[in-house]
Amino acid sequence: MTRKERIMAASQRQPADRLPFFHYWRHCQTGWAERECRNRGMGINWVRPCYTEQLHEVEINERPITVGDRTVWRRTYTTPVGCLTTAEFREPGTGQWKANRSWKGQVPWTTERLIKQPQDYAVARYLVEHTEYVADYAPIEQAMQWLGEEGVVMAGLPHSPMQMLMINWVGSEDGRFFYHLADCPELVEDLYRVLCRKREAAIEIAAKSPAPIVLCGDNVDGVLVSPPLFQKYFVPVYEAQA
Repeated sequence: MTRKERIMAASQRQPADRLPFFHYWRHCQTGWAERECRNRGMGINWVRPCYTEQLHEVEINERPITVGDRTVWRRTYTTPVGCLTTAEFREPGTGQWKANRSWKGQVPWTTERLIKQPQDYAVARYLVEHTEYVADYAPIEQAMQWLGEEGVVMAGLPHSPMQMLMINWVGSEDGRFFYHLADCPELVEDLYRVLCRKREAAIEIAAKSPAPIVLCGDNVDGVLVSPPLFQKYFVPVYEAQA
């Protein structure tokens, strides 16, 4: 069996001729270590996007600003219902290495969250409602051609809706997301439902992609996601996209 055949067999609960294993391309140390592992049977996993996003009736501006002793990049979204800003610190090499990482392997570090206060939820809702997903399978087709039988290419989906709020838009620093969920649950849950509805189009595009596997890469643990939260906000999304 090839590396790809082993991985696909295991993913479908079928037997393989030997234990399949693979490494994420974006974390893989290209060079001697990769060669040694691949000589021992390691496969490669590439995650590629299956669509592009088009944001309608929204003006986006980005500029560098100095905060303390470092430069961060602030992005402003201007809509008919208000503005939102977010900022991130980018290590040297960001965007020049794998998966938008820096030379140290770090992704941009968010220093200012998109949603900071209850008034921001209406603007975030507008952004979601005016986002269009357009199928683009070229990145997946290219990766499948390049990778061949050396591993598996997956169609990547973003974090599930509630995880998007927890990790990306609201953030869990100082318990912020959990305070929002307790103090204004109607706003959090409304945005969650809008994200779920919009996600249906992305899931359909991913399902029709040539990739044999679709990945929804959530970061779930017992600290950030309690069992009740998981059951209420995560399980329905996973079941719907399955």
